[in-house]
Amino acid sequence: MSLTSRVTAERSGPSKPSRREGLDFWRGVVFCIILINHVPGTMFERFTPKNFGFSDSSECFVFISGLSLALAYGTRFSNGGRVQVMVSLAKRVVQLYGVHVGLSLAGLAIFATGAALVEPDLMQVHGRDLFIDDPGAALLGMVSLGHQLGYFNILPLYVLLVAMVPGLLWLGGRNRALMLGASAMLYAASRLNGWNIPSWPMKGEWFFNPFTWQFLMAMGIAVGLGLRRAPFPTHPAAGLVAGLGLLVAAVCVTDGLSWLPGLGEDARQWLDVDKSVLGAGRLVHFLCLAYLVH
Repeated sequence: MSLTSRVTAERSGPSKPSRREGLDFWRGVVFCIILINHVPGTMFERFTPKNFGFSDSSECFVFISGLSLALAYGTRFSNGGRVQVMVSLAKRVVQLYGVHVGLSLAGLAIFATGAALVEPDLMQVHGRDLFIDDPGAALLGMVSLGHQLGYFNILPLYVLLVAMVPGLLWLGGRNRALMLGASAMLYAASRLNGWNIPSWPMKGEWFFNPFTWQFLMAMGIAVGLGLRRAPFPTHPAAGLVAGLGLLVAAVCVTDGLSWLPGLGEDARQWLDVDKSVLGAGRLVHFLCLAYLVH
């Protein structure tokens, strides 16, 4: 059953909402892909979406998060349950923060053990060296989200995005176009002015820029709010355009199936696909993929 038909069935069915199997399925797929991509060197890594397009599982994770949060809280928020929704989301933010810190500490313990027993250089990369050079500052940076280990930087972004959800639901409940417009303006302003959250104590910025990635969360929320009212519209011509966009991206990323060496590198320089700031090329590619999958 498709996500749209499932939501339609829920509107006409019992008052107690049931699980949305389609959404849960794709969320599970995304988590599997994230796991594979974060264990470099495995044979499965070459088959993940990042090898065939400009976007990867990160875009899908943020979009599905916004969509699922809108489906879970949108109606309650607009029907007078704002305080309850905000309390629930605040609890989720605290839980996510705790999970991030716990996972970071567990990862450090694993890498430290590996460094002691197998390869000493394991503690010299991805920000782990700071815990050897200045453990006090490193720990303070971790708990303040200012210092994020490599491969451990998606949850800090998600913490901030979930904290923004009440504001997006409030705007979206009044006018989804207004919400998307405000989100797009923040995206554009941050791209033009280089806005980002600085890292600490090491110099730098957050890998995932929350000022730009919030745009994708807003898109997911807009779609989720719309699904509560009507099925998402589709059109053969839009499907054709999306398919062509994915085909062009696949040709570029694979260097024309190895017939055009260097094509992928040239395309990345021209098409604005920087992951940190959610480049426009990445965003368009993901939207094409999401539409075609839908």
